[in-house]
Amino acid sequence: MVTLLVAGCGQQQAGTGSERVQVGPAVVWAQPEADVRSGMPQEGSCHLLPRDVARGSDLAVEEIPCSEPHTGVTYLTGVLPTKVAADPRAWVAHRCTSGLADAAGLTEASLPGAFVEWVWLQPDAEHRERGARWYRCDLRSTSPEGNHDLPGDGLPVFSGEMPDPWLRCVDTTGAEASYVGCDQPHQFRWTGSVPTDADGAHPSAEQWEELAAAKCRALVGNDAFWFTYPNQVQWQDGDRRLSCYRKSSA
Repeated sequence: MVTLLVAGCGQQQAGTGSERVQVGPAVVWAQPEADVRSGMPQEGSCHLLPRDVARGSDLAVEEIPCSEPHTGVTYLTGVLPTKVAADPRAWVAHRCTSGLADAAGLTEASLPGAFVEWVWLQPDAEHRERGARWYRCDLRSTSPEGNHDLPGDGLPVFSGEMPDPWLRCVDTTGAEASYVGCDQPHQFRWTGSVPTDADGAHPSAEQWEELAAAKCRALVGNDAFWFTYPNQVQWQDGDRRLSCYRKSSA
């Protein structure tokens, strides 16, 4: 009598022909580890950032050498906390606003006079599939002129005195007043900015006029002046400064 001893685990099926019976452990497919920084750019990297890219865009923008013409510089990056990842706008806006002056190479008081702003971007679909959960703040130009290439070769964007093409002036000769670089004909030149109540609600137009009458006069003396102030969205994002423009003969 022949005795067959079969060792192994799991359910077996008899082989047919010359095939051997194969018994082995179950296969476990490992899930790839999430990479929350997948595709996150380096701070100080430069890009050709489209002028019309919206805040919160997931547009993939290629990095280029900062020695080449560029329209955007990444100045802040980080990983979104899970508690804000579903709706990060306000959380990111606060950080982008807070870091913009240093990125530009300006003080908080001089920043409103420059044709620059921040825009934030997030991972595209490809990197989100890998688990990416980051944000980036980029500085870009708001110049009304056609060329939006940023000066310098990275961060900070400006050094020394602000060049006139990048400084805000106001032209009032048209049907509506418009911003122009101070190298263009203008009637009012940016003189400075003053802080307002950071804890209150967005002031009404009448309240802004009262603030301007009280605060701009110290900057412009007895000259006529123009003033501008942040809109509701800018106010919510942390911009709380009133800008004063002195009458100019340029």
